[in-house]
Amino acid sequence: MAGFICCYWYFAFDGFYFFDDTAYSRYAWEATQGKFLLKQNDTFAHRIGVFLPVALIYFLAGISDYTTVLWPLLVFLGSACVLFFGLRKYSTSIALYAVVIAGLNFYPIFFCNKLYPDSVVAFFTLAATYVLWNARYRQAGKVFLQAVAFSSLLFAAFITKETVVFYLPFYLIVFFADLKKERNLKFWDYSIAFGIFLLGVYFTSYYVQTGDFFYRFKVIQDGHYPFAMSYYQKPFVEVIPRLTYEPLLMFLTSELAIPLLIGLPLLVSLKKKDFSNLDEFENFWKVLCLVLLVMLWFCSTSVKFYNPLSLQPRMYLLIVPPLSILAAVAITQADKKRIIFYCIAFALSAVISYLLHINSYKVYSALAIYFTILIFLNSSALCYKFIPLLIVLLVHPVYNMLKPTDTDYKNGKEAVTKFLMGNTGNNLVVVDEQLLSGYPYYYKFTVNPHYQYISYKKDIPANYIGTIFVLINKKTFKYYTVLGDPIPAFAIKKPPVWTTVFEKGDVVLYKVKSVADFEDYKK
Repeated sequence: MAGFICCYWYFAFDGFYFFDDTAYSRYAWEATQGKFLLKQNDTFAHRIGVFLPVALIYFLAGISDYTTVLWPLLVFLGSACVLFFGLRKYSTSIALYAVVIAGLNFYPIFFCNKLYPDSVVAFFTLAATYVLWNARYRQAGKVFLQAVAFSSLLFAAFITKETVVFYLPFYLIVFFADLKKERNLKFWDYSIAFGIFLLGVYFTSYYVQTGDFFYRFKVIQDGHYPFAMSYYQKPFVEVIPRLTYEPLLMFLTSELAIPLLIGLPLLVSLKKKDFSNLDEFENFWKVLCLVLLVMLWFCSTSVKFYNPLSLQPRMYLLIVPPLSILAAVAITQADKKRIIFYCIAFALSAVISYLLHINSYKVYSALAIYFTILIFLNSSALCYKFIPLLIVLLVHPVYNMLKPTDTDYKNGKEAVTKFLMGNTGNNLVVVDEQLLSGYPYYYKFTVNPHYQYISYKKDIPANYIGTIFVLINKKTFKYYTVLGDPIPAFAIKKPPVWTTVFEKGDVVLYKVKSVADFEDYKK
């Protein structure tokens, strides 16, 4: 399993999106140079759990594509290890199903080679929750170490991304259940004390550098702005779909519906008494999954106005490991009636996906066939049930490794590194908005004074003296129609008076003779 994950990480790497990922990479580089400052009006700058480990990797191995995304791989492998080695003590079958459902679910593995905080938070919260579960059944002599580990992991999640707060209600439920039964009190005393110490040091460092203990939260609140996937400044009638059916469609589209549907029979069996009976392994994870679903579905990301979490699947990765544990428990307990439910559920998912032109219908169809076969399978041997599921879940990741590029990142990188790195002359490079935000990554964040990048939407000064390049990646421009922006004429058809410097795949680098030549073909 670990070997396949590493292969996927390497062979499915398709470059960067030049937004969040290269911002975190830049902050990591700044940390290695001693230039990083906390007082920055950018939410990303305060997610140090994402980029400080990358900074350490840069310090040891330098900046490259694979050193940039090594940290996401390590935390994804870490989550797989927690699931398998942690659950194996409880049940080998549950451990196997959990690690396969979580590790081969498409969106989680898709982000194992992307520098985003969501996989990191998923690892830290899973590890912290496992420590909490384990601490309630271990010897008293290890309580202090377990409490320190629990608080440290939660603190690491907190400095990585704010979505860790979605776990807080569950931890409070466990705390009050233990308080009522007067058990595990030492663990909670140590955890709270050490947590307060860590937060005290953290907020004090903010006060020293910014003059405001809660500067990070101020930046978060000030950073809200209207965009397509935000609910900021939208009438409540537009929020209703987000609170009803849209999350279901997101789960369906992203294939996060796989652990959700498999674990659903256990979720609907949850009773009020289960909230206080968290000594049971199944109840513990059922309550956690329910709490996370409610928080992710309804909770606001702002305290000033109601703004539910945007429906970008990566933001829901922190629920995948707990859901996978629940799904693993459910599938190991499955009788014929439950298997029939799975057949119907995945068949309906396939039909809905097909009608909505969602490619995931292929995976859901394969799962419906898999569970149909299980109805008639007489053998109870684990291998006959586990290996076919493993093969079905491998299909999408393997396809993603083999399919053509979505970004043409490698050709874009080749164009820049071969033709836009010289140390002579005055050069202006016209690019799209996406590359404009992240091109410094190509230069390893060291400014080359001979090259200036501007957006194709801006006018070049009429008196500009120097060489003009136009760098086009048609893979990027195809998204401009989605955003409602017109694609410039030069990205559709080559202007006859422009000189082609480099062309490979969907990437073209032109040299333009004059400002007038560029403006003539801009519209």
